[in-house]
Amino acid sequence: MAEKNADGTEELLDILLHEPKPGFKAIKGFAVAEGNRIVTASVKKQIKLHMSRFGEEERLSGRSLDGGIFNYEAVEAGQEFAGYVIGEKNDLELLLKNIDVPKGGMDCRIGRSKFTEYGHCRMSFGKTETLPVERKAGNIVYLRLETPWLPEHQTGGLQMVQSAKEVVEAFAGNLNQALGCTDIKVGTVIAKAENTANFVSIWGMRRPEETALSAGSIFALEKPSGWDTDSNAILCQFLYRGVGRRTEEGFGQLRIWSVDKPVLWETGKTCSARKHVESAKAKEIAKSILRQRIINRVRLQAKEDLQYVNGKLAEATHSFARLESMLGERKDLDKAKERFQKKLLEELREGSVLDKRLQNLTFRGRELKEILLGEAPLPYAGLNFKEEISPELAEDIGYILPDSKDGALFYEYWLWFFRHGRKEAVRRKGKN
Repeated sequence: MAEKNADGTEELLDILLHEPKPGFKAIKGFAVAEGNRIVTASVKKQIKLHMSRFGEEERLSGRSLDGGIFNYEAVEAGQEFAGYVIGEKNDLELLLKNIDVPKGGMDCRIGRSKFTEYGHCRMSFGKTETLPVERKAGNIVYLRLETPWLPEHQTGGLQMVQSAKEVVEAFAGNLNQALGCTDIKVGTVIAKAENTANFVSIWGMRRPEETALSAGSIFALEKPSGWDTDSNAILCQFLYRGVGRRTEEGFGQLRIWSVDKPVLWETGKTCSARKHVESAKAKEIAKSILRQRIINRVRLQAKEDLQYVNGKLAEATHSFARLESMLGERKDLDKAKERFQKKLLEELREGSVLDKRLQNLTFRGRELKEILLGEAPLPYAGLNFKEEISPELAEDIGYILPDSKDGALFYEYWLWFFRHGRKEAVRRKGKN
């Protein structure tokens, strides 16, 4: 758990050793323990929009007949991931020999759409190394789950610490049996449950969902007679071979937790300083890219928001076409909102067809007309654009995030809303 101090630093509290205190909040995310440092890390992702192409006709034409789009959230290129394969030395050497990986690594394709523009990566293997024998002096050893633990027998999931403790106690019993003793007892258990259901490409489907103890769970094993050299060696065999089921897939990996004075250390503190953008031309290009990314997010939001439109949508085909025409050409966008609302007021004379049609349409409980005239918050006002772009890059190039008053965002949102609204109206009309 962590608490932010007045000077901006963070104080960590290890609830394995201390009781929780007011003001401290749980730390979330991925981190690696390096000595007493808790080094945080995050995976950068990106979102891309694609034209929908379902059915034989759309795939042959290479485009969507009704203008449908979808988005992919993918791991951003340029990142490195490292892992390890644990086994006997002879087995690992035989594996490397049969794979016959070139010295510079081999090309791999992973994930969805891996044969188009996604999932292309480079994989290489290091030399085989001897696993370190983790030693623990004293009577208490703390063990941390490095990967989820699938218990041998599941009955109704692991929703309580008590049931998690039962799983750990079964492990302690196996360890007692291996050591030929009976004095190993389970101490404190801090655990969390999660559901896991990985995809098996050979089957072409997911495995049945199972409940596991989450990675990061920690528990204490107390051995009054102490952990000598022999007991440490046998304990290490359990750590690296894994506990529970499906250990061959990497589940159930345990490690000794030896952090006694944790210090939070952000990954950025160990990285070299990022090069600043100096070129004025490069800054302009970067600004246009960030701008387009935000516009794409607003467009996507417009299409998704159509599901919240209620009323006689099937009768609004012509109304959406009229509204789109009121937006005008894509120019002088700073005045797009005022220009559109002025034309809309001129059209909404009492008893007009457009007025009647808009009265029959609601969006999230408000009349669509009220939102169009600015009498209610704009639908995209709640979007957090900071999630779409790097704040460091935006600051470096002097890019200021737009707000809901931005005329270009107003224009793009309603242009896509009206266009896709018209197509949705045609679709619903065809069903009636």
